[in-house]
Amino acid sequence: MSEAIAQSGQKITHVDTKTDGPLLQSSVVKMESLQPEGAAPGAKAYVHFNGPTKQLEAVASGLVTLEPGAQPHPPHRHPEEEIMIVGEGSGEFFINGVATEVKTGDMVFAESNVLHGVRNTGQTRMVAPGGIELPATALTMVDNKPAVWVVDRATQQVSLRPVELQRQDSSTIVVMRGLEGGELVVTAGVHALRPGQMVRLAEDKP
Repeated sequence: MSEAIAQSGQKITHVDTKTDGPLLQSSVVKMESLQPEGAAPGAKAYVHFNGPTKQLEAVASGLVTLEPGAQPHPPHRHPEEEIMIVGEGSGEFFINGVATEVKTGDMVFAESNVLHGVRNTGQTRMVAPGGIELPATALTMVDNKPAVWVVDRATQQVSLRPVELQRQDSSTIVVMRGLEGGELVVTAGVHALRPGQMVRLAEDKP
């Protein structure tokens, strides 16, 4: 991980591909084993694989999270081709000065030495790729499996939704399956709820 300073003096988050060392081997890298890297405010990288393979001089892959308004670095160029999948959130991807809006499920390809960059323009964390991040206080259990309470915006009633977690720690969870982007999830008082109970939305408070 290069925690370099850009020419403007701005700290950046950028992954330098490794062309030396042993060939990458078939394996599974667990998200919980990775530590966030990078120096750009609000931009963290989790590197799963980085090194040469039997067919490629080098490949680097992983997950990047961007807080609202954050970008890992100003638009830049490098010899390596780049592919990005938006796992959650929305933003803008820049290619040769042209900005294109991107959202969950979109994929971007940047050719070698093409000027490119990305920025989170949404109101929630942008994950590329990954899941939906929530406060750990949203988590409850049903039949000894993780679940969250989802709010129906029309009725303000809650229902219990089983979910599959990518990772969790003392402050956050990342949901890989069971939730769609934009769904409203209860993040406080979850153990006192029952199915069909009405809740007051935070934006409705006086």
